[in-house]
Amino acid sequence: MTARPLRITLRLLEELVDPDLLSEFEVSPTVVPDRALDFLRSAVNRINADPDMAVSAVAPDLIPPGDLAEIELVLCSPEAFENVLEQPDNVLGVHLVSTPDLDPFGEEAPHARAYRIAIPFDADVVMGRIRDAVTDFDGTLDKADLAHGAMGWLVTLPHEVHHVLWFAGNGSFNSPADLDAMGDEIGHDLFDMNTGYGLRPLLLDGEEFEPEDAEDATELLEMMVEERGRLMAERVFRDDLGPGRFLALLSELTCEKDKSNENILEMTP
Repeated sequence: MTARPLRITLRLLEELVDPDLLSEFEVSPTVVPDRALDFLRSAVNRINADPDMAVSAVAPDLIPPGDLAEIELVLCSPEAFENVLEQPDNVLGVHLVSTPDLDPFGEEAPHARAYRIAIPFDADVVMGRIRDAVTDFDGTLDKADLAHGAMGWLVTLPHEVHHVLWFAGNGSFNSPADLDAMGDEIGHDLFDMNTGYGLRPLLLDGEEFEPEDAEDATELLEMMVEERGRLMAERVFRDDLGPGRFLALLSELTCEKDKSNENILEMTP
């Protein structure tokens, strides 16, 4: 079967969700300054051109082909990530398979009708996570390691992309909602689509691994997408999109925010 190229589109949560829903729950808006958006859009363009984005269906004779070819990359505030999308606040990103209780995307189904990744973004929070990742147990921070910490955060995007690519190949480009509906017919559930369990072996460092059980499948999946995500990140986040540039951008944004807050305090009687 001919490989199908999947493409990422970058959207802010407010572009996809009823604003009244966010207002009703007093959720903080997504704040991604233009310079950060430009950086991430350039990264998405590089990922879209990456050869890994071409995917072949694993079992087209078993699973009727779907028509999905787009991955929605949704940026949101950390508050919305936790309270609207129902994700733990320590998670850097997620492949959204199940529909959150608030049904923010209007799925009207227990599972998503699209391929969707969500990543929370706030310059201060991201910078804090990077610092925490490279701070020694005694509280000392080696600034030389900050670029490595920045790369660790940037890997989040290709990591989650590879979750979707694996899912798309396993499920013949059908949505989670459609695959859930045809579960009895095809004899595989969404766990199988996520991990490939019972469909195909997982690949690590060029070697095939057949998981022993569901827990093993989950662990191998995370190892595989992390490996693939890091390799993609090395191709994407370099030169003008390197981790050093991202770190400098975050530093600029957080410094500007601090100065703005100082000005507000000075103006407050």
